[in-house]
Amino acid sequence: MLHVLRALRRHDRPMRFSELRRLLDGITQKMLTRTRHALPEPVR
Repeated sequence: MLHVLRALRRHDRPMRFSELRRLLDGITQKMLTRTRHALPEPVR
């Protein structure tokens, strides 16, 4: 989960799932999906 949070913070903007997956080399789609669901929804 820390890798995902670091990537999101480093880019400081909303990212598409596929973009985030490309950025995080080696993470599986399953793990990224689980991590994404564990994060709180952004406030709009």
